[in-house]
Amino acid sequence: MALMKHFLALLILIVNYQAIACDGFIFKTFPMTSAEKVAKAIKQNLSDDLLTPEWRQIKQESGNQGNKYFGQCYVSSEAFYHLMGGKEVDLVPQHLPTEFGTHWIVFNRKTGKRYDLTRPQFKETPNYSTAVNAGFLTKLPSKRAQKLILKVLETLRK
Repeated sequence: MALMKHFLALLILIVNYQAIACDGFIFKTFPMTSAEKVAKAIKQNLSDDLLTPEWRQIKQESGNQGNKYFGQCYVSSEAFYHLMGGKEVDLVPQHLPTEFGTHWIVFNRKTGKRYDLTRPQFKETPNYSTAVNAGFLTKLPSKRAQKLILKVLETLRK
């Protein structure tokens, strides 16, 4: 049943968007859509089901249960990167050290702007000067990023 629901969601997206197929996962890039609009839709759709088991445990143990941004930097950066067009539009993933471990952001080489979609999780602004260029663990969107991308596409469709 869940597979059928996923298939129907993808079918709806294909009908409503000019979708791009990529190794079995279909998604729409939004390089012409405002980055702020995509970022807002990502933030609206963050939920604990997108956390890895490790980050679920860290969130619980650190007392951050009420912080929806905590532990979501990787998946939100990955979804943003792919939705906005990735390296084709000069975006590059970056990471930097924080008190809880590695923090992920997306850097625009053309404009010099950094997109830190989960900045609100921190009391103080991270030291972005320590950010280094990196690659995501997978070339295509991970399963968690696919799940978030589907939620974001649905939000942007409204």
